[in-house]
Amino acid sequence: ITPENRETVFREVQALGQLSVQGCHPNIVCYYDSFFDPSRNQAVIVMQFIDGPNVLIYTQPFRTNNDMLSLIQTGRD
Repeated sequence: ITPENRETVFREVQALGQLSVQGCHPNIVCYYDSFFDPSRNQAVIVMQFIDGPNVLIYTQPFRTNNDMLSLIQTGRD
């Protein structure tokens, strides 16, 4: 993540966190926490585990920003 993108990522994560403040919505994955891992230069988002296929299968046709999608993929590693 570039320093310019880092602030944008964390604003988006804060917005996700606001959705989870009053409990989990049945149609939105629950957000638990987030932090920046400087050793890997990656934002880490701790979210509810949803059993099923990888979300990248559904988002592949719409890929425009590999940095954001790599965050999703990191959670499956």
